[in-house]
Amino acid sequence: MAEDMQKLHLTICRGPSCGVMGSDALVAWCADLNAAGLPVSHEICGCTGNCTEAPVIELDGRYVTEVSPEKLTEILIERGIS
Repeated sequence: MAEDMQKLHLTICRGPSCGVMGSDALVAWCADLNAAGLPVSHEICGCTGNCTEAPVIELDGRYVTEVSPEKLTEILIERGIS
């Protein structure tokens, strides 16, 4: 069944505001999911300029703001990745 799941690739901002607001937890969460065999990968980027809405990720070419591991879990569930 895992081969039927689509891959989710995130770009996680590690700029100063996002770092303070929890982007390190998002990086760790993505690494844990990948280690558990879920099709989630990530890369790190510098400041996206959305500092007032930190932490920020880019997904499918759009910014998602005020992201938490819980919010990312909702995204995974919506996409059938869990």
